[in-house]
Amino acid sequence: MDVKAASSNHGIMLKYLSIFLALALASCFSGGADESVPTNDQPVTIFLVRHAEKDLEIAEDPPLTPAGEERSELLGRLLADAGIATIFSSDTRRTLSTAAPLADQLGLEPIIYNPKQDPSDLLPIFLNARERGNILIVGHSNTIPATVNALLGEERYSNLDESTYDKVFVVHHWGMQEAAAYMLSVGAGNEKIPVGARN
Repeated sequence: MDVKAASSNHGIMLKYLSIFLALALASCFSGGADESVPTNDQPVTIFLVRHAEKDLEIAEDPPLTPAGEERSELLGRLLADAGIATIFSSDTRRTLSTAAPLADQLGLEPIIYNPKQDPSDLLPIFLNARERGNILIVGHSNTIPATVNALLGEERYSNLDESTYDKVFVVHHWGMQEAAAYMLSVGAGNEKIPVGARN
């Protein structure tokens, strides 16, 4: 594929991601709740994303590529009005750069966490921020699915492929491992996944 075609395809993918995330946000904050999930209390909404595209030619702590920078800017625009009050990020250039556009817009300093810790051990740290508002967690191809699983209290998601940067997880968490989740991806539409809901 030539450079012009690759650039065009990337722009189309980001356009669709923008549409899908906009639909997800509308669903997150609209009054139409799924009857299969609890509605007696207001949940905290947790957005979880892998860092954007990284420079594969740099082995140690790589930065984002131009495409990754573009994706992080898009993420910042889409989540600017999502009620996020706390941002967590691992201490790498690629994750902090992914969080930076939104953090700058909201005037937030990302809180550094250790991605090598067991996700279950990190939950109290993440959920302690729920009183302030919604949360963004930026991590890695293995840590983000594992954190979603910990929030849901069940093993639902596998590690992301190393070439995958377009997954966005949206978890509504009521506490006591009572949760529902969405997963959005470019080309798959805005698909609600009824994970962790009451049967």
